[in-house]
Amino acid sequence: MFKAFKEEWTRFKDSPPGERFISYNRRVKKASTASRVLRIGVGLLLFAAGVIMLVIPGPGILFMVFGLACFGGESTWVSKLLDKLELKARAGWQWCKRKWRAMPLVGKVTVAVIGVALAAGAAYVMYRVLWS
Repeated sequence: MFKAFKEEWTRFKDSPPGERFISYNRRVKKASTASRVLRIGVGLLLFAAGVIMLVIPGPGILFMVFGLACFGGESTWVSKLLDKLELKARAGWQWCKRKWRAMPLVGKVTVAVIGVALAAGAAYVMYRVLWS
């Protein structure tokens, strides 16, 4: 089981960006019905957990993306959407890296301090909401 998962992950990772999910979709369409039902169930569970984690502390968006990735194997529409989102996320990440490298040290320290302050503020708000 783990060997098959590792092989599938390697094929997924080696696919070119912008085509990963649609090629994954084409490969898993040939899988057994039990495997497809399990994939849909796991996708629903992960997506629902992500929605819940948007309200409570946790990596909600990450879980929602993983849930959609599970659905991507069953839905061509979701696969195409995830391929487009991957390209946009890669472009956004490259833009952030360029801006970060061009920023002076004072700017980097400022961004880090603001990030820590926002995280502390969010933690405080969640503490007050959940335990008050």
